[in-house]
Amino acid sequence: MLDQWHIESDMDGKTILLNILSIIGYEDDKDDFSKKFFSYIFAEAIAEETSKLTLEQQQTLGKELQQAQDEEVKKSIILKYLSKEAFDKRLTAITKEQFTDYFETIYPTLSREKQAELDLFLSSLETPDDNTK
Repeated sequence: MLDQWHIESDMDGKTILLNILSIIGYEDDKDDFSKKFFSYIFAEAIAEETSKLTLEQQQTLGKELQQAQDEEVKKSIILKYLSKEAFDKRLTAITKEQFTDYFETIYPTLSREKQAELDLFLSSLETPDDNTK
């Protein structure tokens, strides 16, 4: 369903997600949801990309990551072992997959009014020259 929108935006993923949560009337802690959402994506990207490393590299990386305190430190450790381009590409792909999955789950449950509001928001993220919708 999300594929009908070609989203290109200067807005970061967290801001987009927080806007979507507001539009749909999400009542729990939006920041907590966002942190968990992107933490899952980050972990999945790490798992997929590190599976390409040797066992020794995986073990060393695992030990270093256990000592890291936050996502930025973890990312800098990971980038010692992985290509930044490959990791960022994987993060982008997984983020799109997760947004699509989440969107396809919630969209049918929304009222027509909320669907229209969400459609309007998503279309505001499209590139001006995009005609895929």
